[in-house]
Amino acid sequence: MCLIGVLDRGEGRYILFKNRDLEAQPDLPEPLVIGGSSATGYRRVVFPTTKDPTNTAIWGGVNKFGLSMQFADIYFGESHRSSNNKLEEQRNIVRHLHTEILADSKSALEAVNKMVETCVDPHGGGFDQMVLIVDPDTAVILESSTFGVAIEWLNEAKFLLRTHMPRLLGAFAPSSTDSPLCLSALTRYQRAMDLIGSNSAHWDVDFVKLLLSDNYYNDTDFSISRSGRMGIYKTSSSLIVESSSYGYHLHYVLNDRPTPEIFVQLEFK
Repeated sequence: MCLIGVLDRGEGRYILFKNRDLEAQPDLPEPLVIGGSSATGYRRVVFPTTKDPTNTAIWGGVNKFGLSMQFADIYFGESHRSSNNKLEEQRNIVRHLHTEILADSKSALEAVNKMVETCVDPHGGGFDQMVLIVDPDTAVILESSTFGVAIEWLNEAKFLLRTHMPRLLGAFAPSSTDSPLCLSALTRYQRAMDLIGSNSAHWDVDFVKLLLSDNYYNDTDFSISRSGRMGIYKTSSSLIVESSSYGYHLHYVLNDRPTPEIFVQLEFK
């Protein structure tokens, strides 16, 4: 139940962002720099889903080839979720596959091809997921499910955005009247669209921090930053990746709702 997106600032500069919304508040570890430090040449920076060192699942990361990936669970309504008894097991499998794909993919196209090969079952039974992938040249969102797979590349709009509701596979999604979770997703999506559209001249990291911290609908499930007080889900962590040919700036909040002043920054060149 997340918000993910990317803004194209031109000249190979992108800002990826994610709010991670969960039912249970996790105790997430600090990001891992795998393969050395920024001074010695890192292989990738990943954000693990647990503190268990044997669990390789991640919810976002960047690799040495300039490839960034962020993930969100797709949502098709209670009827679909309840009919899939192995949903969480599938999600764990997919999260481990994400780790492997991020480890050595050199481009968004290569990562998409691997996603299609490994995470999508051509005979049905594919995984419900959305993946945002950005390399130094482009960005793409992949949606996959038991119903199929769809891919959207960055276009003239200069941004991509999702709030866990499928847009390309939307024919399979329930209407906003079918579930309060769907209404939340649609409301948060429209609020984010309004903010992005009205601030297109100011797409910088400070704007994205405000976007992820937005509490327009107060402590309800309709705010972009969800408190969990009047709904099922709570925004538990946030991640922003500033990507360019000069390197990366990572800004993140772990185990808390985001506010602009509490983001921690990491820099890699």
